[in-house]
Amino acid sequence: PADFALWKKSKEGEPSWDSPWGPGRPGWHIECSVMSMKYLGEQLDIHGGGQDLIFPHHENEIAQSEAYTGKKPFAKYWMHTGLVMVRGERMGKSLGNFVTIKELLEKFNAEAVRLFVLSTHYRSPIDFTWERIEQANNSLERLYNTIENIEVALRESDINYAYKLKDLDLDFYRNLISDERKFFEAMNNDFNTPAAISALFELSSHVNNYLRNADKPNGALLSRAFNFFVNIGEIFGLFNKFKVKPEKKEEYGLVEKLIALIVDIRSEARKRKDWETADKIREKLRELGIFLEDTKEKTIWKLKR
Repeated sequence: PADFALWKKSKEGEPSWDSPWGPGRPGWHIECSVMSMKYLGEQLDIHGGGQDLIFPHHENEIAQSEAYTGKKPFAKYWMHTGLVMVRGERMGKSLGNFVTIKELLEKFNAEAVRLFVLSTHYRSPIDFTWERIEQANNSLERLYNTIENIEVALRESDINYAYKLKDLDLDFYRNLISDERKFFEAMNNDFNTPAAISALFELSSHVNNYLRNADKPNGALLSRAFNFFVNIGEIFGLFNKFKVKPEKKEEYGLVEKLIALIVDIRSEARKRKDWETADKIREKLRELGIFLEDTKEKTIWKLKR
């Protein structure tokens, strides 16, 4: 009586199929074994699921799959995720406390939602609140601002790998190497994404401190930091603004040169105190998604996200 059912007698109104035992349907556990084997083969590398499915569902799935194929193990690794919680209760349709992805994306960028999820370890429960999504959105803005600051500095830096590093450059280089190592150590430790994200924010702080204090930031170091952020974005689905397709790189470089030329023309107008022309250029660029920031030394431009 404690055994689970492989085939169940159908109830009125349920889908059913004929069998030697009469009309029926597969048991819940059989459904998952069949779907897994159909699309992924008889043995899986990684099988995921919520922690609430460890027993009896996944144990039953293992038992029936290995009995059917004669192969062990059914799955090499099991990754069981924590539940989504709302005020201490499990989020669920039956409780009426659920939020759909569509509703989330109507209010927030998908990258903010991803960062929110990454900020909790996959095996831990994640507490959903709108405030926490807002915090993730603000954190994403901080990281984006850092990458934009690197991008701006790179436009005026020479990427010279033979350049002799000064003390400030060496300090930044050591921090860069340390932050990269912390990131990968975290990911190698059971996908510890909260620690990995923390390493990104440490790098962000080191980058901004370096840019504030360096008279002439080293282009090679900045390029490494920029590429690290972008490559990590490829893994996590973040920083999509900075992903330029290979076939578009030459075209993007031309756009950068044209924007720089327009900014120079505007700077000349400002020197002549031709404020009308300068303001008109600023507004036209803004309409195109290019924002200008005037400082004492120069004008910085950034693309709208």
